[in-house]
Order: sequence, then C-alpha cells, then structure tokens
Amino acid sequence: MNSRDRAWVFLSFPCSIDGKAGFKDRPKIGQLAKANSLPEVLDFAIQREMDSVLYYQELKKFVGAVYANAIDLIIDEERMHFAFLSKLRRGVTGP
Repeated sequence: MNSRDRAWVFLSFPCSIDGKAGFKDRPKIGQLAKANSLPEVLDFAIQREMDSVLYYQELKKFVGAVYANAIDLIIDEERMHFAFLSKLRRGVTGP
C-alpha cells in the first residue's frame, strides 16, 4: 500500500484507529447536545480543534513527505480555529 492509499484509509476510517474520535458514528456529538450554555459549547468546540490538530499530526506519520506540507497547512488552519475560539471563550463568562 502506498502512502496515498494509507492516507485515504486513515482519513476515511479514523474510528478504526481511535473509536472515541471516529467520524463514522460521531460519538462526541452527544456531548454537544448536553451543552447548556455558550461557554460549554465553546469548550466543546475548542476541544474538537485540539483533537483535530493531534489527528493531523498523527496522519503525517502515515502519508510521508509527499503530503506533509499539505497536512501542515491543515494543522495551521486548525490552530487558527483553536486560537479564535479560545479568544472568544475568554470573553464569555460562565463555567
């Protein structure tokens, strides 16, 4: 299996690598439904951004140098989302 095929498998079926954060059955969406306030929603979103950064960092190990730059761009974008949400969260009071 070449690096492109490994990347496709990794992107298509991440729940086979981490059942808790998988995309197929979306188990964490139930946590969002339980959010009772804007701070809780933002905390959920911030955590998902952190999960995304970790996911793409791990993905880089499977795809090799050919796709590393593209994945780095995605990681940078996820970090910008994290920074934006964190700044927004700091401006919101609540637990």
